[in-house]
Amino acid sequence: MAKLNVTALIHYVFDDPFLLVSVENADGKPVTGLTAKNFTVGTHASLNHIFWNKNKITQLTDSGQGFYSIEHALVNPVQPWSISSEWMFTASVNTGKDFGQAQAWAPYECCHEHRGKKEGK
Repeated sequence: MAKLNVTALIHYVFDDPFLLVSVENADGKPVTGLTAKNFTVGTHASLNHIFWNKNKITQLTDSGQGFYSIEHALVNPVQPWSISSEWMFTASVNTGKDFGQAQAWAPYECCHEHRGKKEGK
């Protein structure tokens, strides 16, 4: 299995965190045509301790240039979305023959709770 170069950052759109991911092969060329099945997204957050929680990908947009915008929802959350909290998001990419992963830190952004999304809502 070859290593993919994966970078990620968080961008809030209407108070919901979107994960923006760039995927390149070992030669630095964009990896295109990936689907939600190629990605695993999660968060490191909790009310009183930190653990990893897998999120559900609700929408993936492929730019065609190796950039992906991922909308995701918490599954069995112990802490609700809040842009008044700090979050660590993770993204891993597995094409079946190549693999890579990245983290994206979402620092304290504001001072209010927001509507956020949960699976099924």
